[in-house]
Amino acid sequence: MRILVLNAGSSSLKFQLFDMDRQEAIAGGLVEKIGETLGSVAHWKIIDGEKRYLLKVDREIKDHQQGLNDIAQLLLHPKDGTLEDRSQLQAVGHRVVHGAELFSRPTVVTGEVMTALKKISFLAPLHNPLNLKGIEIAQEVFPE
Repeated sequence: MRILVLNAGSSSLKFQLFDMDRQEAIAGGLVEKIGETLGSVAHWKIIDGEKRYLLKVDREIKDHQQGLNDIAQLLLHPKDGTLEDRSQLQAVGHRVVHGAELFSRPTVVTGEVMTALKKISFLAPLHNPLNLKGIEIAQEVFPE
């Protein structure tokens, strides 16, 4: 079983892919300077046993949607990817900065959870709205 964990910020998108059968991270990275016309950068780290592949891509990444699409393409790449197909991905998690007293542990995201998180976004106004956007984008990119 593989789980993708995300953390969307104002101009960045961090990710890590875990192989839960082996209890280890097998890929991770950072897309930064999202939306900046000069120098968006993506850093990827693929871990395959003792081998580590480091990739750096300098190109404009216009928004978080494109950043997450790029991450999905990398993870599904036939030669270097860490997912043979989308069915290997069992779950996508996303960090949320402040869940008030409502959410203090991992929670399955439902429509009701999203509504509640939107209502308490004022508790972390620089983070929670972007975290919510990251969850919405993840739901679009990985609908299954």
